[in-house]
Parts: sequence; structure tokens; C-alpha cells
Amino acid sequence: MSDGRDDLRVNVVGDFESSTGLAEAARRQVLSLIESGVGVQVVPVDLDAPKAHNRISPVISALPRGRDAAIDIHYENTNEFSRLADDVVRPPGRTTYAIASWYWELPELPWDFRPSVERVDEIWVASEYVQHIFARVTDKPVTVIPAVVEGETSTSYGRRHFDLPEGQVLYFYNFDASSSYARKNPMGLIRAFERAFAPHERGREATLVLKAMRLEWFPELEKSLRRAMQGVNGVLLTEDLSPAEMTSLLATIDVYVSLHRSEGFGLGMAEAMRLGKPVIATAYSANVDFATAANSLQVGFRLVPITDNDHRFHPAMTGLYRAGQIWADPDLEQAARWMRHLHDRPRERQRVGDAARHTILSEFGRGAAGARMRTRLDQITAGLAPAPL
Repeated sequence: MSDGRDDLRVNVVGDFESSTGLAEAARRQVLSLIESGVGVQVVPVDLDAPKAHNRISPVISALPRGRDAAIDIHYENTNEFSRLADDVVRPPGRTTYAIASWYWELPELPWDFRPSVERVDEIWVASEYVQHIFARVTDKPVTVIPAVVEGETSTSYGRRHFDLPEGQVLYFYNFDASSSYARKNPMGLIRAFERAFAPHERGREATLVLKAMRLEWFPELEKSLRRAMQGVNGVLLTEDLSPAEMTSLLATIDVYVSLHRSEGFGLGMAEAMRLGKPVIATAYSANVDFATAANSLQVGFRLVPITDNDHRFHPAMTGLYRAGQIWADPDLEQAARWMRHLHDRPRERQRVGDAARHTILSEFGRGAAGARMRTRLDQITAGLAPAPL
């Protein structure tokens, strides 16, 4: 077992070598468990996702494989969990308490995800928004565990490393194209930037920078996005970056802007805030737990139904974010005003960024998440029989 301070132990089940944002959130939560004194064993599963072997912590790699603790914590998201065989979820001859760490973005949980809820004893979520979603379909415990917003601290790469202009205010957003282009809404951000700055200012006084993962999987989307970015003299980054490079990139920008339609947490926003960057964001979904009116600039919205046209670049998303479900349509005029506001007021950028950093460091570090998990696991353990021999 790992170096737990006492006999509290758990089995963590997941694809910890995956390159997805959810896998990164899982790795950080596991490290928080360890630092809180919980003994951890790893039960690896292959979710057939792209791998990022260079991102897995040596601490996690060194953890023992096994499953003899009385509590399982599953780090497969709702749609992935439904593909797990029953004997993976509930090993024959064992009585375990099964916790699922899940994210979801829309206010209604799809019907074909709901059987997964019946297969676990408890659900852990990263925000009150997601807690409400699951609480509507079950009376099982749904516990908010703060996401861990920590990571690489190196900022050794400057703007020159990324071919970004010096002496300009950089507006930035990063997203994974496979996570639903429509939900992430970079095209809305481009339109807002276009409204905020005159043609002679774009690329000279203010530059929009987008960092997109897996864009090459969607050729038509890539073509459309490149054309739109060229129209505003923006910079589109698509190369894979190391954790140190990604942190450095965030450190070089001036303002992070997310005009998303819905989020299950919003890790990009939170990571920018950790580095003291002001955030402009749609005031909807899970991000409002940490990006508040006190530490960010919030963008209003109206709720609209999803349409099949939203998924024209990624038809597979029609099965996940179905037409008729609801998400936000952010107010692009207000977003443009906020962009202009921060461009003209560097002291305001500093003030908002400082408030953002304070929130993340005090409420979303490993210590906060570890303490919350430790408390809940102690409560669960108090009601469990000893694990079978």
C-alpha cells in the first residue's frame, strides 16, 4: 500500500494514463488522497482513450496494483462507466462501497446514463451545479469534492517560445475539439473579439490566441476555425505541449476568456486564475462555483435548446448532447465590452487576477480536496463492515 498514516485505504479504478482533462483531474485527486494520509491501490482500466504517459506522476506510477480495500473510487465518467462489465464494477465475492467521480455539463442527465447511477453507492462531483443534476435522479449521497487546481509551476517559456507578440494584450482560450466544439464555443469568442477591437487594433494592440487539442481529427472544423482566426489576425496553436509549456503559455497571456455554453467544472479557467489571470466567462454551469462576480468578469446568457446543427463538425456528439437539451448562449456584446474594459485598464486586470488567484489557492488546492475526501471517507468507513479476507 501507499504510505497512509493509518488504516484508511481505497482502491482507485480508472485509466490514469489517458490524456483527457478528466484523467488529469483524476490524477490530481489521487495525489490529494495520498497527501491526506489515505492508502491507495490502483485498479487500471483501459478506456481506449489517447494516452499521455509523460503526464502521469511517478508517485501514481509507483502505487501498488490491487483491490483489497473496502472502498472503490471510480474515475470513469458517466458515459465511460456504462461500458464497464459488472464484474469490474462489483468483483465477484467482494462487498465494496462503490463511489463514482463524475462530471456532466447539461442540466438533465440522459436516460441512458441513469442505469449507471444504480450501479454505485455514492457519487462525487466537483460543483454544486453538477450535484443538483445528479440529486434530481437519485437519493444516494451526491458529495461535492472540490477539483484540484494545481500542477506544473514552471514558467520558463516566454512569448517568444510560442511565437506570440510582445507588447500586446493577449486574450486566450484553450479547448479540446473532441469535447464538443459547440459546447466550448470558440467561434463565439472570435465574434466577441471582433466586436471588441477595430480592424487596425487586432494583432497590433490586442491579439486573440486559441490553443486547440485534437483539432486535426476534424478537418472541416479546422478549416473553418483557421479562416475565422485569420479574419481577426489571431494566433491558433495546435501543437502538443508539455505540462511546463502549457503552464508557461498561461503565464504569458493577459486575459482568459471562456464563452462556453456549459461546463462540468472548467479547469482551463481555474488554472488561469491560479496564475493570477483575470477571467471573462459565461456565468453559467459549474464554473460559477469558483469564478464569481468578486473574482472574475461574468457574461450574461440566455438558455437555448441544442440543435443538430450544433454538431455539424462532430456528428458523434449528437448522441451525447442531444437536440432539445438546454445550454447557455452567452451575450457576445457584453463579452466584447468586458474585453475592451480590461484592455484599457491594466490595474483592473491586476486586481481581478489577484482576487482570482486567492480563491483558487485557498479553496482548490490539494489540501482542500484531500481534507474533504478524508472526512467523507472516514464517515463512510465508520458504517462499513471490515473488508472480506
